[in-house]
Amino acid sequence: MKSHLYIIICTFFWSFNLVANLSEAETLTRYLKALEHIQKYHPTLSQKSLVERSIDSLAQSLDAHGKLIDMHEQADLHQQLRGEFKGIGVFIQKKSPHFIIDRVLSHSPAEKAGIEAGDIILAINNVQTTGLTLKQVMQHVQADHPQGVKFSLQRHNDTFDYTLKKEKIPLSEPKLTYMKDVAILTIPSFLSKNFTAKLHERIKQIDEKKAKGLIIDLRGNGGGLIESGLTLCNLFIENKVITQVQERGTSNIKKYLSGGGLLFPNLKIIILVDGETASTSEIVVGCFKDHKRALIVGNQTFGKASIQSLIRIHQDWLLQLTTHHYLTPNGTSIDQQGIKPDVPLSPETSNDSVLEKALTLLNTGHPLQTNNPDETSKKSQISAINHPQKPTVA
Repeated sequence: MKSHLYIIICTFFWSFNLVANLSEAETLTRYLKALEHIQKYHPTLSQKSLVERSIDSLAQSLDAHGKLIDMHEQADLHQQLRGEFKGIGVFIQKKSPHFIIDRVLSHSPAEKAGIEAGDIILAINNVQTTGLTLKQVMQHVQADHPQGVKFSLQRHNDTFDYTLKKEKIPLSEPKLTYMKDVAILTIPSFLSKNFTAKLHERIKQIDEKKAKGLIIDLRGNGGGLIESGLTLCNLFIENKVITQVQERGTSNIKKYLSGGGLLFPNLKIIILVDGETASTSEIVVGCFKDHKRALIVGNQTFGKASIQSLIRIHQDWLLQLTTHHYLTPNGTSIDQQGIKPDVPLSPETSNDSVLEKALTLLNTGHPLQTNNPDETSKKSQISAINHPQKPTVA
């Protein structure tokens, strides 16, 4: 048994270069000795579990988005990459000292039950959330319970109990609507199934002669596949840099250039953003802003410019690590800062008021020159702001 453990630990240490100042044998001896003492006083934990916890803790301590993904989480991840997942349909976020429901997905079990954003999670399946980590909370939510997941929630001064069963929930696709002769392209996620095909379908529905402008709504869009964001930019930005990607710990930078045909060169564009507009969505916002192709309206974006890679270290384990960061076309890093909108609005502004403001700007006050969409802007306005960790979906 120890020989198998030794092989696992060797792989673990070699992967993270923890033998820089010690010989490999001495380093491994110290680790194995510590592991034996831990297991002595925690006999219910298997050696595999201890090693798994070690790798996961190390990844998280060095990387805000680093973690070890086990087989159960891999199944959920593959579902999301296919544009669907099985769950109750809530985004959970830690706002010390509480865990809260950050967002509720449309047509989900949570929405049907009446759970609302802002609800405080007191307990899950009768386990108090006080003192738990976000990962532990998610494990309780994602565990298989024949009777469903029981939530004890607090809303203002009232408490509620809900029991929810998981369902397959499709991630929302791009949607096109019209309001007062203005086309509104709503993109809830860049993870939806067949995103590129669905996007092209919606774009073809835009009548350039009829439409007085285009609103791209990225509010609440926490990102997704980078390729999907590049596809959107490629439709409206011609022969320019979309984004720059820098490998972590190096000066290596790869520039992604647009090469598609320029659609609707005379159409004024507004992009709506909020504090949940993040990651791939911010690649899109940064591209349109730097090239002055759209007016950005709303609230400061989230500020996640890191790119994670999934590294297979065992058939049961995937290691998620931040391997790259992206920059806007003009070389600005927005990580943990976000992008400041051209037209800021109060976070309390209602959805109807946001749309009315965008319509007014399109009809009367849009300052951008539509006949010169490729003109490079001055440096994007960036304002430092401390953002919480991105919500986790269940």
